[in-house]
Amino acid sequence: YDCKHKNCMIPSVLQTYTAALRDPMFYRMCKIITGFFLRYKCNLPAYTRSELDFAGVIVEDVKVEKMMTYMDKCEYSINNALTVDSMKEGMKWNLKAKKMCLMSKPFTYKMLVKSDKNTKSMVRIFLGPAMNMCKNNDYMCLYKYWYDFVMLDKFTVELTPGMNTITRLSTDCMHCSKNLHTGASMMTKLNKALEGTEPFTMKDKYTGFPTNLYLPRGRVGGMAFKLFVVLTPIDESHFHVIDMPMFGKMVMDGKPLGFPLDRPMMPWFMDLKNMYMKDVNIYHVNDNAEMMMMMRGMDQKMMTHDVKGFMEPMGIKRGVVEDKWMLHDYMTKNKYIA
Repeated sequence: YDCKHKNCMIPSVLQTYTAALRDPMFYRMCKIITGFFLRYKCNLPAYTRSELDFAGVIVEDVKVEKMMTYMDKCEYSINNALTVDSMKEGMKWNLKAKKMCLMSKPFTYKMLVKSDKNTKSMVRIFLGPAMNMCKNNDYMCLYKYWYDFVMLDKFTVELTPGMNTITRLSTDCMHCSKNLHTGASMMTKLNKALEGTEPFTMKDKYTGFPTNLYLPRGRVGGMAFKLFVVLTPIDESHFHVIDMPMFGKMVMDGKPLGFPLDRPMMPWFMDLKNMYMKDVNIYHVNDNAEMMMMMRGMDQKMMTHDVKGFMEPMGIKRGVVEDKWMLHDYMTKNKYIA
């Protein structure tokens, strides 16, 4: 409490994000609070086999492109960190700060699903840890660490009789926000609307999980994870699609958040054909300035269609690669970089 400003409360240590994120007590409190919820979930009746099964649908295979993370510079506006006498004076300043942020390369899921009928299905994709004790035992992994699995995506598909190929881009996740809208960009839109040069619209999605944090940071040699895919039937009486300007599109099928891993998963349900577990690795690009310069240089050359001028001095023949990520794979394979 500040005696000079009776209506202004000074935040505590746990309310100051920069301090709380480095405080072990903050994480202990979070664990205790989430522990209450997990205890409640564990006391609920486990899902029955009929609730998890999807008769006539078999997930034959799941393929995922190479998952990669890297560090890149992000720019933030820090105008609110300044202490000024008036708003008019504050409008004269435009301070920005740069920091290294975790980024992820977009990738594609490809699922082969066999169905014996025309039906509508909800696809859920989860990512969880691959512990040493359950590296080759998918049953034990879900039974012991069901609460550590995070839902990456959820979407609907129309299945037809026979083999169905489902392709999904990681950037199409409805829970993620692709564009970061700052207060400065919102003020610019308002000023243009007031001037009459541009109508003020709210078409973009302003809320959601950051797209750059879609994947956890991997390792140079690859970090092992478990990818869990499950297809469930859709009950039309509980199915709703809501599209709101600020919150984006939301699809609800009457199931709780995180279904079916919102409750303990029994190992004898892992033989269901509508579920599929796959071992995946997440790779991380070295965080050195030389690598980032090469990636940015490749971006500029690709924009100017001068890929040849970038690759030939390094001894890479034209036509071997098509974009910067294929270039990175080629350079790693041929030991240009670690």
